[in-house]
Amino acid sequence: MEGTANDYVFTDDLSEERADPALIRRIADRHTGVGGDGVVLIRPPRHPEARARMRMYNADGSVSAMCGNALRCIALFEHRRSGATEFLLESDVGLHRVKVLQSDAASGAGQIEIDLGAPRFAAAEIPFRPEHALSAEVQDGALINVRLKPLPGVPEIPPAVLVSMGNPHCVLFVDDADHAGFETLGPLLEYHPAFPERTNVEFVSPEANGLYQRTYERGTGETLSCGSGACAVHVAAVLTGRSGPVGRIRVRGGELELEWRGSVTESAGVILRGPARIAFEGVIAV
Repeated sequence: MEGTANDYVFTDDLSEERADPALIRRIADRHTGVGGDGVVLIRPPRHPEARARMRMYNADGSVSAMCGNALRCIALFEHRRSGATEFLLESDVGLHRVKVLQSDAASGAGQIEIDLGAPRFAAAEIPFRPEHALSAEVQDGALINVRLKPLPGVPEIPPAVLVSMGNPHCVLFVDDADHAGFETLGPLLEYHPAFPERTNVEFVSPEANGLYQRTYERGTGETLSCGSGACAVHVAAVLTGRSGPVGRIRVRGGELELEWRGSVTESAGVILRGPARIAFEGVIAV
């Protein structure tokens, strides 16, 4: 399944709670496996009110607690299986309210709204090591103007906004996301010592109808879309006055709509709306 071209191999037929990283890498390999940005296990829920639980793996076999596009895909899968249009899904972050806004059985596609939960801003929750920054501006507890220490070959890094959506995001607002050193700076920032669990990196530039985002995903590399990243970008844009509560973000794989009516001190979930599609189904021998 894919959501704005962020594609994953989904299975509800692996009995293991934790899959072998080597198996994940083999399945996700685009040349010798099925191919995808990662692998997602649709697991039985632990919470009695949830319909299913997401266990998500990056293409390198590492675990991620959150993936907004994958959650929308699971929502579409569960809708097709049960016919339900409003229900709860579970992730390692918590419970997520789902609404199926549209669906088309013939094309296997739908429009899904999902609450990804409240953003987190504390350095320990991102996680972020302040000693590896030159300076950091704190706004009501949010890290909105972080100057990271330079890296070898990178004398200056654009100021960042740091947000966690259950996974870490380093948001860089630049003039042109396609020409701001994405290919070289993205992989370097993923492993910057300021981020002990690595980080997702978003390059974001303004457009007439909203924002344009490119994401270098932790454990995968560039993906054509990142749902949790779009949520982090929207939150960062609201905090820095670049967006109102409702905004649109264009990614390389399409467009997402975001809504956040909270603040650093007033918790509220980030609403993500966008497409999901079942590309094909089959069986793989593992």
